[in-house]
Amino acid sequence: MTSTFSFTFEELPLVEEKGRQAALINGEAEIAYTRDVWDFTIKSISLDSWSELDRKWKPTPLDEGNPIYSMVYDRLEHSWSERVQDAIREQLAEDHVAGLEWRAEQRAELSWER
Repeated sequence: MTSTFSFTFEELPLVEEKGRQAALINGEAEIAYTRDVWDFTIKSISLDSWSELDRKWKPTPLDEGNPIYSMVYDRLEHSWSERVQDAIREQLAEDHVAGLEWRAEQRAELSWER
């Protein structure tokens, strides 16, 4: 079964060269995952951007053809994959707790109906 969650990234470098990082960006990626934390898919990427009109930060979705999309995608799949996998592990733990709570509620409803 595949589920999704939003992975928030902060200070993800677009450039990594000779031990240096540059062009640090913030944003969010929608990640599809299974129980196997190694098996994840990036469904979408958006960057935090400032809106002068609204005077606040807003997510800006990136098209898959955008070169920055490709750069972020590459970082999330390679140099940041361990962070993504850790977030998936946390999400799986939350999913497990939510499942236990749901089952307990279902049992309580069944016993109440009897």
